[in-house]
Amino acid sequence: MSQADGVPTATFDLAVVGGGALGCSLAWEAASRGLRVVLLEQDDFGSAASANSLKIVHGGLRYLQKLDIRRARASAAERSVFLRIAPHLVRPLGCVLPTRRHLLRGRLAMMGGLGLNALVTFDRNRGLSPDRHLAAGGLVSRRALAALAPGLDLEGVTAGAQWFDAQMVDSERLTLAFALGAETCGATLLNHHRVTGFSTDDGRVTGVVAEDALSGQRKEIDARLVADCRCAWSCPDSAPPGPETAPPFIKAVNVVLPRTELQCALGFPMRDAQGLVIPGRMLFATPWNGATLVGTWYSTDARGPGAGLEPAELDAMLQSINRSYGGWAFRGDDVRSLHVGFLPAIPESVSGGREPVPMDKPRCDPASLTGGPDGLWYLQTEKWTTVRRLAQHFVDRIAGEGIAQASASQTKQLPLPGGDTAGLASARVELARSGLPPVEAARLEAFYGSRAPEVLAAGSGSEALPGTDGVTAGEIVFSIEREHARTLGDVLRRTGIGSNGRPSRETLQAVSRIAAGPLGWDASEQARQVATVLNWPIYQLGPGAGIS
Repeated sequence: MSQADGVPTATFDLAVVGGGALGCSLAWEAASRGLRVVLLEQDDFGSAASANSLKIVHGGLRYLQKLDIRRARASAAERSVFLRIAPHLVRPLGCVLPTRRHLLRGRLAMMGGLGLNALVTFDRNRGLSPDRHLAAGGLVSRRALAALAPGLDLEGVTAGAQWFDAQMVDSERLTLAFALGAETCGATLLNHHRVTGFSTDDGRVTGVVAEDALSGQRKEIDARLVADCRCAWSCPDSAPPGPETAPPFIKAVNVVLPRTELQCALGFPMRDAQGLVIPGRMLFATPWNGATLVGTWYSTDARGPGAGLEPAELDAMLQSINRSYGGWAFRGDDVRSLHVGFLPAIPESVSGGREPVPMDKPRCDPASLTGGPDGLWYLQTEKWTTVRRLAQHFVDRIAGEGIAQASASQTKQLPLPGGDTAGLASARVELARSGLPPVEAARLEAFYGSRAPEVLAAGSGSEALPGTDGVTAGEIVFSIEREHARTLGDVLRRTGIGSNGRPSRETLQAVSRIAAGPLGWDASEQARQVATVLNWPIYQLGPGAGIS
């Protein structure tokens, strides 16, 4: 494939619009099956809704409450896929739910549910390395629960139901791994490219019109098929007609709080202002990379994608967290950052003043069903766990209908970049010989897996930058030269700087000085990049809010 001034001149089989978890996994799926793919993202890969989660890859335990065995099996299978193809970025996670004197939440009911879960997921560890095996789970005593969750209000609690899911070390890097995997299979990645329109001819899509958000350059890209994976970020006013049943979108918020003594992921009932349990309402908290994630709250917000959180909303959330957990007393200045994203919702739940409910099923609809051009598809997913499965379904569908030629899917077994088992073992040896402090070596292994030696070989300095948990100048250069980082924010997402709290101005200035060389920034641009990050909405209600 040739390019002129950075503009792809080939005709692609598939243009994927939207570089979140779904779009990146679709680009990987399609490229690995022989399709010529271009992936376009208007901001940075994985920077929007895909970055907003509790970092959990769910195995489908909740589906067993409705005896939906098929979906439970499918979710558990996808959880195993994540543990298999990205073992450096996905790890086992213990989860506990307190049992109560209640028909459905009691010890016997939960014991039965866990037993059914173990039976349904009997093959959950097949093909996984021993350190990624998931135990069957079972009941833990009230005393053991108190040790796992110090300070938890145990009024009415009889025991704890324990099961095991999986946790993402870093959701942004997992999204990026899909994109880099697509590139390894021949896909073209266009980061910071906003699609402004679709090209059509005689009722059929022929490509997309995009603008480089950083340079302003306009690009016309030819493609036989277009998959719009932007979800809430799609522009229905300017795009061709899409499905008439497209759902509304709701705001989802998770709060990043300081490290607590919590030893597992914990589901606990939400309590009202009088301290009474609200039936059916749960909060979920999990330890993550030196912080504690709590959520998820859902609300309607007419401002749409990109809207932040108002102080009153945050105050209400913190009050709810504190009284529901019992032993926590978080205040606004404890908040390290906010994760805010927009998700598709069940339409009936957003009317009549009811609490909105996120959609629980994926969507894959051709625009032609409702008057749009042939060859344009709209895809949405309801949770992180299903992105690879939906991507495979879409490629299977277009191949089965004769729309495109594709080989058989390999992505249930194909390691993402950094995830090959033999390479991981070799990388551990090299990291051990590198002389790096154990904590820094462990972080490199978790972020880059078998690619960690490539980061070490990138040079540009191996001394850790202040305030970065061991990030080196070499990593920053690597993110730019090998991982499509084009802004200071991109570099932070690649390296994990600021993932659990806003970095200091001094740290950001040090990073921008290193990035300035390969990106050609002068002093004025460095200052602009630093100011942009300091004013990210996710940090505006945390410590030092308002710094510019």
